[in-house]
Amino acid sequence: MSKEASLPFAGIPPEMLDKTNALIDKEPDFSDIEVAFSHKSPSSSPFTLWSFLAPYKFRFIFALVLVAMTEMLLLVGPYLVQVAIDKAIVPKDFSVLITVAMVWGGSLFLAVIISGIRIRFLGRLGQLLMYDLRVRVFSHLQRLSVDFFTEEKAGRLLTRMTSDIEALSNLLQTGLVNLVAQLLAFFLF
Repeated sequence: MSKEASLPFAGIPPEMLDKTNALIDKEPDFSDIEVAFSHKSPSSSPFTLWSFLAPYKFRFIFALVLVAMTEMLLLVGPYLVQVAIDKAIVPKDFSVLITVAMVWGGSLFLAVIISGIRIRFLGRLGQLLMYDLRVRVFSHLQRLSVDFFTEEKAGRLLTRMTSDIEALSNLLQTGLVNLVAQLLAFFLF
């Protein structure tokens, strides 16, 4: 038994050496990839909520349009009650009452459909925002020195990465929508 035979790899068998060398010659050159790394953030501007939300402004505008449509459809109800009382119940014209009831039912049906679209759309938008924010926070943590991780408590970092970002997600998904809805209701009636 030779010394080479006791090694985990004893070499290429002589009968396969020519074929192996031909395959190696056909292989493209896989040189090492050069990656430039810096501890500085690639953007020179400070991180703000507005700069973070700027790429999504058209999606937010669409979401606000959906909120406005839902609120207007829901606020049609009190007006239709007034019409029903003034034009149907007092003059005892029940055909108008049936028409008003059908219009109200149709507006509620549309409000439910648009609200469902809004909830789904805002959920997706919130997930995109949180993904981008988590990637940004993670890449920032990757740039920090080892001394930072030695001095900082791990629980505090985990809290920042999970619950604080989730709280921001809830604010963006539900808080802003509720604020806009309440402002529309206040100014329309």
